[in-house]
Amino acid sequence: MFGSRVLDTAIGLALVLLLMSILSSTLREALEGWLRSRPRYLLRGILELLDPNDPALTAELYSHPLISGLYRGTFAEGTDATGRDAPVGSKLPSYIPPELFARALLDLTMRGRGPGALSTTAPMTADAIRGGVASLHNPTVARIVLLALDAGSNTVDGCVGELAKWYDRAMERVTGWYRRESQVVLFSIGFFTAIGLNVSFLRIAEALYNNESLRSVAMAEATRLTDATTAADLAAMTTPPPPAAAPMAAQAAGTSARGATTPPATTSPDPARRAELRKRLAESRARLDSLGLPIGWSDADVQVPIASNAGVLRFIGWLLTGVLVSFGAPFWFDVLSKFVSIRTTVKPPARATAADDTKGAERGSAAQRATTPAAGGATIADPIGHSGQPAGAPLAVGTAPPIVTLAPFASNEWAHGADPHEGVI
Repeated sequence: MFGSRVLDTAIGLALVLLLMSILSSTLREALEGWLRSRPRYLLRGILELLDPNDPALTAELYSHPLISGLYRGTFAEGTDATGRDAPVGSKLPSYIPPELFARALLDLTMRGRGPGALSTTAPMTADAIRGGVASLHNPTVARIVLLALDAGSNTVDGCVGELAKWYDRAMERVTGWYRRESQVVLFSIGFFTAIGLNVSFLRIAEALYNNESLRSVAMAEATRLTDATTAADLAAMTTPPPPAAAPMAAQAAGTSARGATTPPATTSPDPARRAELRKRLAESRARLDSLGLPIGWSDADVQVPIASNAGVLRFIGWLLTGVLVSFGAPFWFDVLSKFVSIRTTVKPPARATAADDTKGAERGSAAQRATTPAAGGATIADPIGHSGQPAGAPLAVGTAPPIVTLAPFASNEWAHGADPHEGVI
């Protein structure tokens, strides 16, 4: 088992990285509110899903009444001139429910494409869908619709379910795109925040390792933080949702009889709970700062030349901070929780207690009583017969054991020389 000094240092580092990750995630979400990158990724995913060579089909899907009700303005206003990308601040939706996507696509298949297209007012049936696939003018998507009908037992609801599954599988790839981009953004924010606040991983590690009071306070704060915060609350507070559709079961609860939808329920805590968590985490960091962690800029730090050894080590510390912050707050909360759990099982060697001393005294008294002659004429046995009696014969109480006199030891000389003791054994 490794020493508690190393473990306490690791706990302090994990705590600092958790706080830095929360700060970076908050800045990331604020930046996302301005950039709105999730709608751009969703548009790219749907364009790749339907047909990259037929952007008009994607535009008509977004313009369908079931989809256009999810965003403000028109599709043309939310995209560039090519209709293939969403600019910064686009008002396009950041998610589209799978069921709405499937029903809008089937409506385009049966009743035709194009603004105001309404080739038939007949009810939507499996036969009507099969007869209208040619109106899509897109063999790739038409084949997907026919396969969905076959897999859905040739029913409309079954076809909707199969198309929704196809859409969900595609959104998993879109989610991967977004998460990779978010990790790069988190690294950038974490790196520049580390520079702005002068948070060097190497410098903090050295301070924690050499300062027992800092380690003790970090351990106390980490324990309080992990006890008062759950991983679900922290993830909801710091992890932005990917540009993927909400589950169909969640959407069912928000779909009215007229087909209008409401945003899906989220797992995020209420605003009061979120504010409480952020306040608690901010207080934890403020307490760490007040105890002397080398965070922030001093006059001595400003005067350190960039090209010096200290300057290079400081830059490496900033870089390490940025890389580790990119792992995200949920990751560091999980690491911190495990470290704290391990630390609580590491106990110092047990010290003798008063009860132990009492038990030892009782054992010593019992041993003494065993060797003390009993009262009332009792006898004890002579184990080896030193009294002249046979071995095991009883001795009278009060009779001291006889003193055994050994015969004098005769040395055996096996060598002769000038030294009189040579060879004497």
